[in-house]
Amino acid sequence: MTTERGGDVRIARETLVMAGELAERDGGYRVTVDHVKEALSESQFSKARSRLKQLPSSEKRIISLIPEREISYPEFYRLYQKFYPHDLKDRMLRYHLERLARYGLINMERRGTGGKYFIRLNMPRRALE
Repeated sequence: MTTERGGDVRIARETLVMAGELAERDGGYRVTVDHVKEALSESQFSKARSRLKQLPSSEKRIISLIPEREISYPEFYRLYQKFYPHDLKDRMLRYHLERLARYGLINMERRGTGGKYFIRLNMPRRALE
């Protein structure tokens, strides 16, 4: 299952440890497929959470404002300026968004004739908390 999610050994290890804890909590001595599935649903975002902890505070602020639903870049820029009016300007904000997209934390897609960007989180908000 883990190889389908990028093949990260740390995720596999964390998933198995968590599955063992779930089996123990249930009073069992064996890890079942259900334990692994439940653990996997929790651990699949562990790499993203780990990456998030390493981000500079400016990028953490950006992530905190990106909604799960899609938002256009001009709309996001206005939102960002509303909360942080004296922080990053247009070009630097786009630079940080591009970095977050390279890390796989967000999706940034350019569409339309005007080349407007659309941004969204690559995971549920609850996975980042």
